[in-house]
Amino acid sequence: MSDLKAPYFRRIPGSRCSFPKDHQSLHKTEDLLFLAALLKRSEPAQQIIEVLDAKGVRRFLPELKVDAVLFAAKGIRIKSRINRSTIRKIFSEKFYGFRRAISSATLLRNEFTLGEQAVKPSKSLGNKELWNFGSKLPHPFSKEGDPLLAELHKVRFFSWEMTSATKDILYCPVDGPVNPIDSIMKTPAESWRLRCGRQWSFLLCPLCLGVFASKITRRN
Repeated sequence: MSDLKAPYFRRIPGSRCSFPKDHQSLHKTEDLLFLAALLKRSEPAQQIIEVLDAKGVRRFLPELKVDAVLFAAKGIRIKSRINRSTIRKIFSEKFYGFRRAISSATLLRNEFTLGEQAVKPSKSLGNKELWNFGSKLPHPFSKEGDPLLAELHKVRFFSWEMTSATKDILYCPVDGPVNPIDSIMKTPAESWRLRCGRQWSFLLCPLCLGVFASKITRRN
């Protein structure tokens, strides 16, 4: 197991949690478990309302729980309105960036590996080994497409049964408690010869390949 940390996937946000643990905006936050929880608890509302309370603390509330008159009386100011589809897009791009890179039949310069297995070589559109790997995942993909990403709006987050956590367990909003797996993305061989190579390490959900944590770990 790598030494990557994934602090935002170790505890599920409670029902009273109304802002990300890193106190960032929804566009910038790394607390993707909060985004998933916000999407779940806001159904069937179409928007999330960003408010500033009387102390200036930023909170994010489902549209159905916002009473503009009552909030004004309490000194709570509505700052912005964000569509749930926008939040889902932010979640998808950040949490499934690694999966999207390998599951799409597009030409990428970087090489992607899981453990010791190169699942998508550098400058590859995908090969037999990749599509064989993708077909065996609990959420499979193929060169014809990726149903999980295409129908993410239909996925119900936190629909799994809670179990006792251990120090190595991380919570995936789609698949529940899992032991993460290590993965690597690195630039092609010529970039290392030119002394501009880069390598990133990832912690992934072993079932859906969602990203729990990432950082650059090598460069020259």
